[in-house]
Amino acid sequence: MEKIEIIRQFIADEDIALAQNEQGGFYPSNHHHLSGAIKKLPKEISDDEVVMLYFHLLRLGSRLKPVDEKQFLLQQRAFEKLLPIIDLGYPRNMFSKFEMAFLFDAIAEEDTARVFQTGYAEYLQYHEVILQCNKYTNLPGMRGKPDKFLPYAQKDGIVARIIHTLHRMQFLHHGPLTSNATFWGFLFILMLNKGTNALSTLATFADVKTDVPEKRSNIWILGSFLKDRKKDNELQALLQNLYTWYPREWIDEYH
Repeated sequence: MEKIEIIRQFIADEDIALAQNEQGGFYPSNHHHLSGAIKKLPKEISDDEVVMLYFHLLRLGSRLKPVDEKQFLLQQRAFEKLLPIIDLGYPRNMFSKFEMAFLFDAIAEEDTARVFQTGYAEYLQYHEVILQCNKYTNLPGMRGKPDKFLPYAQKDGIVARIIHTLHRMQFLHHGPLTSNATFWGFLFILMLNKGTNALSTLATFADVKTDVPEKRSNIWILGSFLKDRKKDNELQALLQNLYTWYPREWIDEYH
């Protein structure tokens, strides 16, 4: 099958599936063919078709990395199309609202203009941070690699964007697991930064007044990260606050 046929079949199948609130059938058995087709897009494909291709890939949870600014513009148009369904969940959308907030500071349909305010170079930086957070199969693996996260903790723009995202999302990552890798990667970067705003954001997340689902599990995970940073006085002070604010078993016993 030609590349253009693979792409057009994928788009047509997902158009029908989206309209019927179902998952498409073409992608699961042809995703490897599709991956090859999109590495170098066929010349006969139109920009509108490329936008629909990216839109459906995003819906299916892909994290797209553009190869140049022209491709990024088409991906921005795809992200714009995604915003009206960002809250609908599977099978209509599997792209993370939390990551959308970080990439574009956009979380709802009325934010579509913001998608075009993030530049190409900025997007590549933000995309790199998200990929780094998701390189680990578990959080202990992440916690054991502070050197991989320190470069991001030393970039003021990345730290400021993380802080803004966490507050705008009210510390909700909308993922199915409490151990969401992107969310905890962001908090790990703040722990390594230890600036005034970073520590204040961590304290706000830990505060008893901050209402997040699965609060006990969140506090246990936070405590696990803090226990690893025994030489960091500021983080040890926050750990002691956890023991003051919550029952000891919340911090010491897996839940």
